[in-house]
Amino acid sequence: MIVYKKGVGGINLLFRIYGSPLPRAFPLALPSALLAIFLDLFAKNEVRGWFLHPLPFGIFASVVGFVLVFRINLSHARYWEARTRVQDMTSRWLGAVAEAIAFDEAAELPSAVSTGPQWRAEFIHLMSLMHGLAMQGLRGDTMLENLVRGSFHVTPFPPPRDPAELPNWQKYNHLCALRHHMNHFRDYWMNLPLPVLGGLSKMEIKVLEKSESKAFCVFMWIHQHLTARRQAGGLNEAAPIVTRIHQNLEDGMNAFEQAMKINDTPFPFPYAQTVTMMLWFQALMCPLMMVAWLNNTWIVVLFTFAAVWSCFTLNEVAREIEEPWKYDPNDIPVAFLHHNFNLSLLAAFEGNKAEEPEKLLEHIKSTNLDDYSLSPSVDYTERGAYAKHAKEALEVAEREKRELKSSKKSMSAPHLSETHERSGGRVGPESEKRAPI
Repeated sequence: MIVYKKGVGGINLLFRIYGSPLPRAFPLALPSALLAIFLDLFAKNEVRGWFLHPLPFGIFASVVGFVLVFRINLSHARYWEARTRVQDMTSRWLGAVAEAIAFDEAAELPSAVSTGPQWRAEFIHLMSLMHGLAMQGLRGDTMLENLVRGSFHVTPFPPPRDPAELPNWQKYNHLCALRHHMNHFRDYWMNLPLPVLGGLSKMEIKVLEKSESKAFCVFMWIHQHLTARRQAGGLNEAAPIVTRIHQNLEDGMNAFEQAMKINDTPFPFPYAQTVTMMLWFQALMCPLMMVAWLNNTWIVVLFTFAAVWSCFTLNEVAREIEEPWKYDPNDIPVAFLHHNFNLSLLAAFEGNKAEEPEKLLEHIKSTNLDDYSLSPSVDYTERGAYAKHAKEALEVAEREKRELKSSKKSMSAPHLSETHERSGGRVGPESEKRAPI
C-alpha cells in the first residue's frame, strides 16, 4: 500500500513510477498516436469524407465512459470490502483474546492458577498462528517458511506498508504490465514474512503441511484448547458468558471467509472482456475522428494519445485494485496488519493482572516455546488425546472443587451453630427474624 503526502496540487504524485498505472497504459495508447500521425499525413482528405458529424462517435464514447466508470466502482467496492473484512476479523479475534485472558485470571483452583501463565502464553501463540495463516491464505501464500518465529519479549520493527521501502527490492521491473509471475510473488512474500509469537513446533509444521485449510485447522485447536482449560478450572465465569469467546472466534472466522470470497471469485470475465473490446475499438476510432475534425497534426496526435491513454489508465486502475492482495505495491499490507495484531496480543499478555508483567516475561523466557504443541503434556492432533486429557483435567478439577467446597463449609460452621443457638433451635426464615440482634 502506497502511503503518500498530498502536496501542493498533488504535483508530487506525478513523479511516483513504482505502483503507477500511467506507465502500463502508455504502450497501449502509443499505437493510436502513431496511427493518427499516419492518417493525418497520408489520408486526411479521405478520412474527412467519411465523417460528416462526430455524433455517432460521441454516443459510443459516452457508453465506453459509463462502462469504464462502473467497472472502477465495482473494483473499489471489492478492495474496500476486503479491507473491511480483514479489520472485522482482527477486531473479533482480539476481543476473544481479551475475554479469554480476563476470564482465566479469575480461576480459583490451585492447579488452574499455577498453570495460568503458561496456558495464556500458549493461547496467544495459537491466536498469532491462526492470524498469520489467515493472512497467508489471503495473499495466496502456502509456504510455511514465511511464518517466522516472533518473540514474546522483543518488539520488532514494523514491516513497511509501502514495498518501495524494502531494501534491494525490484521496484522497476515490469513497469508496463501487472506482475503475474509466481517467482515474483514468492520473492515478495519472502521479503515480508509473518512472525508467529513463539514460532512453530515440529508437530504444528507436520500437521499444517498436510492440511488444505490451515487457518481453520488452528481454529479447531483453539476451541479444543479453550474447552480443556474450562474443564480444568480455568476461564472461571458463567457458561453463557464464556460462550462469548467462542462467538467472537466464529465471527472472526466468518469475516475471514468473507474476505477469501474476493480471492476465490475473480471479476466477471464477460464484463472484463467487453470493456477490453470497447477500449480497443475506441483506440481504433479515436484517431479517425481527430484527423477528421482537427487541422494541426500535433494537436491531432496530442488529443488522440490523451483520450486513449486516459481510458486505458482507468482500466488499469480497476484491474489492479479488484484483486486487493495480489499486485504490489497497491495491495493491502498483510505483513503490517499482522504485525499490529501481534502487538495487540503482546499488550493483552503483558497487561494481565494475574502476575507482574516482569514475572510473566521471565516465565516465557525460561520456556522453550519451540518444543510445545498446544500444551506441555498433550498433543491434540493425536486421535483420542484431547478426550483423554479433558477427562483427566475434569477429574482433577472436580476433586479440587470438592475440597474447596468442604473448606468453605468448615469455615462457616461456627457461624451456623451460633445462629442456631440464638434462634432457640428454630430454623428457616422465621427463626432469622425472631433471633435477637
